[in-house]
Amino acid sequence: MTWRDLTSSDSNMKKETIEKTKEKMQIIFTELVAFSFVMNSCSTDEGDLHMKKKGFYFVRDAASAAKTLAMLDAFPPKVCVFQWHDKSLGSEELLNKVLRAVIQWDCFVIWINDDSWEERKQRFDDEYLQLLTNGKAQLVGFLGRLSSDGWPLVPTTALQVTPIITCVSDFNALSSCPSEFEQLKVCIPKSMLLNELKPLRSSASRQPIVLAVADMTDADIDWLLQALNVLLPFRMLSNLQQARPAFQICLFTCKMSLFGHSRLCLELPGEVVRVEVQDYTNNPQIRSFLQKYSLRNCAFIYHTEQVAKELRGLLI
Repeated sequence: MTWRDLTSSDSNMKKETIEKTKEKMQIIFTELVAFSFVMNSCSTDEGDLHMKKKGFYFVRDAASAAKTLAMLDAFPPKVCVFQWHDKSLGSEELLNKVLRAVIQWDCFVIWINDDSWEERKQRFDDEYLQLLTNGKAQLVGFLGRLSSDGWPLVPTTALQVTPIITCVSDFNALSSCPSEFEQLKVCIPKSMLLNELKPLRSSASRQPIVLAVADMTDADIDWLLQALNVLLPFRMLSNLQQARPAFQICLFTCKMSLFGHSRLCLELPGEVVRVEVQDYTNNPQIRSFLQKYSLRNCAFIYHTEQVAKELRGLLI
């Protein structure tokens, strides 16, 4: 029985599975963070070997794929992160080979497609998802681009699903998917045309839906506010009151001015919003907006470039 078969029917089973997965992943993450401090005193090769002995595998290219294939039997995987960057001849065949090998183990897998925007527009990740969900391994994290045929393949027990939206059809494929995910973080290009988009279902995510936008400037604020109304519209409740689904906003490499932040925190709906900002200008005045956002009951999380790098180092 594959993981997809195991988690596709009973909702109570899904909830129990998700809670157990969260507990296991927290233990593993704590172990990984603690182990990363020990690795600081090791060479790259020594650190890589120690990681594999602990069951942590990171597959990025032909070299790491070959090492993974050679060491799986000796050191069974706990977590395997696929973040494939190799474009050399024969690399695709090797990637498929290591995917097939890893899914034979009872472990957690994470798929991260962080190719450039232009490269992502050339293909979908459906075929890799098909492989990852047809074995014993459990997909707990996914970042990539999916077609309408790919969305039914995503296990609803995944802890975080991050679709990369490149066009209207990508977004509408997500909106048409009937699944309910644990956490949905949708990356959309700023100034994307909104008039043909289908709103996201409020039941698409058990946690608040996250809308992630990169390189926001003051000139994009009107678009962002309009996008929230289109993608997450107010809905009529049974008591005839209107309510908007809970959501969060994540602004990567934000380029807004202090005036832009002031306007945004005043015009965003209060109470249901968490705004996470990566601002690489390292302007200390931006921290002063913590109070303004909090007065609107909006949580404001601010990352400088250094903090963002540290987070990426832990998570990827």
